[in-house]
Amino acid sequence: MEVEARKLNTFLKLALAILCFSCNDQTSNLGADFVQSSTFDIGVTDTLTLNVSTVLFDSLKTNNPDKLLLGYTNDEKLGPVTASPVFQLTPQSVTQLDKNFTTYEALRLTFKTSGFYYYDTTASMLVKVHKVTDELKLYNGGKFNTSNFTIDPSPIGSLIFSPRPRHIRDSVEIPLSDIMGREIFKLLQQGDDQVLQSGQFLKYLRGLAIIPDKTQNTSILGLNPAIELRVYYYDKSVLPSKEKHVSFTAGSSINFNSIVANRSASPVKNLKTLKNPVSSIETGNAAFIQSGTGLGIRVQIPHLRDLLITDGTFSASSAVLEMSPIKGYRTKTTPIPLSLVGYIVDGQNSILSNSTYSAVLVDDNENLERNVRYNVDITSFINQQLLTDVNNDNALLFLINDTNFRNTIARLAVGDSKSAYQMKLSLYFVSLSKNK
Repeated sequence: MEVEARKLNTFLKLALAILCFSCNDQTSNLGADFVQSSTFDIGVTDTLTLNVSTVLFDSLKTNNPDKLLLGYTNDEKLGPVTASPVFQLTPQSVTQLDKNFTTYEALRLTFKTSGFYYYDTTASMLVKVHKVTDELKLYNGGKFNTSNFTIDPSPIGSLIFSPRPRHIRDSVEIPLSDIMGREIFKLLQQGDDQVLQSGQFLKYLRGLAIIPDKTQNTSILGLNPAIELRVYYYDKSVLPSKEKHVSFTAGSSINFNSIVANRSASPVKNLKTLKNPVSSIETGNAAFIQSGTGLGIRVQIPHLRDLLITDGTFSASSAVLEMSPIKGYRTKTTPIPLSLVGYIVDGQNSILSNSTYSAVLVDDNENLERNVRYNVDITSFINQQLLTDVNNDNALLFLINDTNFRNTIARLAVGDSKSAYQMKLSLYFVSLSKNK
């Protein structure tokens, strides 16, 4: 059997050339030059069982992101999501101020938008700034979407503003407590190391968090990580006096996205750990991806190796998995990903290989949402499973690309094989048979 399987690999490409995607079993003598005294059969099946489920990554590393996320939304299927940027600040070329020629004006937190947004941005956002009260430390080299942190319950500033996500690099300034501002300004005039030295300043101000108000937010907005705490003052050493500011900046120390999901009323409410996915049978014949919160789609082909029982030379010449997005999940404010990345995982959903599979969105009619699907060639995965000596629980796990999966909010729902938005595996195969 092993010898014949090796022979099969020799002429497999030739077999593909004459396959012509027939839906009926065929027998051909083409290849006799390659395999003495043998012929090969070509066929297709799309009836293999697919076990589909939703998987939860209960913690995603989100520190030092390319954008910070801010906002709150209540997803109609997956439940409320709260995104809060948490960050430390360090002095930026700060020097002592001359107390004889400077007067305090204001303390403000300044940031720019990154251009990313998700959900409805037509409504105003109310956000509040809080002091972080515990020391921010890295755990296993990172901070995570579920990392705990404590804040002073009394905000030091707030702002209602209209997000304009398409206006990249729009500046937003949040007025902060003048009590805190005057205190920092006085330390600057005194030349105190608490505000001049990075390590000392992190002891003085352990960090800040921007928290969205849940009653007045409907979207998630991306921020440039280079957030600034600015102490504005007047320099009276020149006439007329000139407004200036001292900056304390984020980005060089710890900053991360805290992303909290409440799934208690969602179809995936029973998701707890990575090792325990929830079957699509329990979730309305659907499986879900949600970046930022850690949801992924697992697809297992449990009876694949049963094909070897009747034919030990069976091999896949082409295997294409088709996944169809469920209608209604794609809107102007909630676009679905243009592509997905598939990973080979074991029964505990641990990634087994660096090899990945690209699932590309095919959209034949965007307006009517007909024939919208992800196609992915999984031929090598199928043959790898067929060549494995023992049965296993290996599967393919589909996510958004790694950077976006960790530091964006996006969603996708696809149907399983029993759904109106049917998931389907088209498997074209070749097998050897001895001439009699």
